[in-house]
Order: sequence, then structure tokens, then C-alpha cells
Amino acid sequence: MRRSKLCCALLLALLSGCSDRQNVEDVTFALMVGIDLDEEDRLVYFLSSPVFSREARKKEEHFEVHTETLRSSREEFDRRVVAMSMGGKVQSLLLGKRLLRHKGWFELLDPLYRDNKNTVLALAVLVDGPVSELMDLSPKDKPRLPTYVTELISTAKRRNITMATTLQELHRQMYDKAMTPSITQLKVEDDHLNLMGTALLKEDGRYAITLNPSENKLFALLYPHRNGIFPFTFTNPSQPSDGFFKHNLLSFTATGISTKTKSSFVDGRFRFDVQVKLKISFSELLFPIKVEKQGKELEKQIEREFEKQYDKLFAKMQQAKVDPIGFGFYARARQYRQWKEVREHWEEAFSDAEVNVKVKVKIMAMGATR
Repeated sequence: MRRSKLCCALLLALLSGCSDRQNVEDVTFALMVGIDLDEEDRLVYFLSSPVFSREARKKEEHFEVHTETLRSSREEFDRRVVAMSMGGKVQSLLLGKRLLRHKGWFELLDPLYRDNKNTVLALAVLVDGPVSELMDLSPKDKPRLPTYVTELISTAKRRNITMATTLQELHRQMYDKAMTPSITQLKVEDDHLNLMGTALLKEDGRYAITLNPSENKLFALLYPHRNGIFPFTFTNPSQPSDGFFKHNLLSFTATGISTKTKSSFVDGRFRFDVQVKLKISFSELLFPIKVEKQGKELEKQIEREFEKQYDKLFAKMQQAKVDPIGFGFYARARQYRQWKEVREHWEEAFSDAEVNVKVKVKIMAMGATR
């Protein structure tokens, strides 16, 4: 009996206490945080949090304050919220497009990385317009605004309409000289959110260009950590396009994707040769075709359309001087001596590089009908 009592006493001594517990009614969980510049170029910080009080009619509250740093904004929020604000549950960080026109904005996020009580798994989102418009959004047929934003991005990422970049990944992209950052871009339109695609940032973090959903799927095919599904709709130039309805379109899903990139340094500039192999299954075919006889010809047409679109995509990226795919990694690994000379201004070297993409397509399925 004495031994059992002693063991129980030791176990009780090792149990964690509850002296520092906090009720949810006494805490304001920041689920969404925003940073923007107002019309006078003053910094504005936003906070969105759920309300757990039974007496409250609204189940969500939003606040905005003018202050110089993210840490000092917390003190300003604490002057307005009923409970103590906490940032460890942030799901998304909204960044105004006006803010991203200026370099140096990334340093404002220092508390999110320095304080280990904060999360670095929140999604970084560029808002095409004032962040206040998104914060004031209250759609009646949608879930809470923070949940609405994260679920919209998560669904779009599975279809590769946009890239979902966490704060942890954004930190790596900002400080790695071999690539440039890319984050989700949203816009408020007619009392709902519209996903614009992916915003590509310059090396110093300033906004450069936007990839629309179709361009983002091409981008995602070459991205090192790709996942989700890849649906495409192409126009077949060999089919007539006249008539009230367009019957020269075909849709398919790409699977079995593999890419291989070779880098070289020729005539004073970098060269990248990319080989893309993929298998496709048709989901829509609006013109008659005999695959047994014309399958190889159709594969060639799809390959040429892919290569044509990739030429336009890389021309757009190089004109904007951005490298979101990370071709700098290949240059650094294979041509380190030449890359070392340009690593401080890799975006300039990439804009002058030669990029060739060759696509190999294999038709695997035509669907349930011929």
C-alpha cells in the first residue's frame, strides 16, 4: 500500500497543472491578419477573429489600426478587443497590392518569424485592391471570412489554379537568390471573392506580374513540388472555328507528369532545356476524330500548343525579370562559376537566358464514348 501511494504521489507530481489555462471567451484568436497602405500611404493593420460570446449577435469581429509595426499593432488591438489577442492561430496573412508596390515590406513580418508563439503555416495572400474591402466582406451564403479565404485557396490549389504559399515558404523564397517569390492573388468582386491566379514578386518583394489560372497550371507543371490535378482545355487549329458554337475545343487531364531540366552556359548567357512528358485522358472532345488513325497527329498538335503557350509564358516572366520556378537552382548546381558572378542580380541574368521547352504527350484514354 505504501509503495502504491508513493507511486501515485510521484505520478501526480509529474502531471502538468492547469493554473495557466485560459477560457476561449477570454481570448481573441486572430484567424486573419492584414497589412496595407491607406490613401495617404500610412500603414494599416487589420485583424479578424471569431466571437465566442453567447450574447453577441455577430460571430466575427474585425478591427483596423494605424501604427508603424506589426508588434505595436497588437497593443492597439488589445485596446479595442474585449479579450486578450493571440496570433498563434492565424490562417492567412493579407497583403495589399499598394503595400507590395514598395520594397522593404517583408521586414514588417519579423514578429511572425521571431516570436515562436506565432505560426508560420499561415497563407500569404496578395489582395488586388484595398485590404479593407476584403475585411468588410460579409457574404451570407459562405462560412466565416477567414475560413472562406483558406478553403477557397485550398480548393484552387488542388486544381492548380493558384499557388498556396505559406509564410515559411515565403521566407525561403525571399532569401534564396536562386528564385523569386510567388503568392496567391485574390480580388473582391460583387460581394464575393474572385481568385485571380498567382502574383509573381520581384527579388526584393515588389509586385511584378500576375499569372492567370491557365498560365498558373503551366507554371505548376514545372514547379518542383507539384500536386493536385491538371485539367486543360485547348483549341484544335485543324478544326473549323466557324458556327454559332465552337466545336474545335478539347479538354483533358494530365497525369504521369515528369520533367527534366538541363542547364548550360553558351555564348555568355545561360540556357535551359526542359523536357516535359505527360499522359492525358480526354474529358471533352467537341469534334469527331478516329484516334486509331489520327491519334499521333492529335498528340503532335497538343504538344505544339503546349510549347506555344510555354514560349508566351517565359517571355512574360523574362520581361518582368522574375524566376518563380527556380531555374537559378540548376544554374547554381551545374554552372556555379558563372552563377556566382550573377547571383546578386540573378533576375537580370535570367531575363537574358534562353529557355526551351519540349513537350511529349501520350494519349491514354478517350473516355466512355468515342
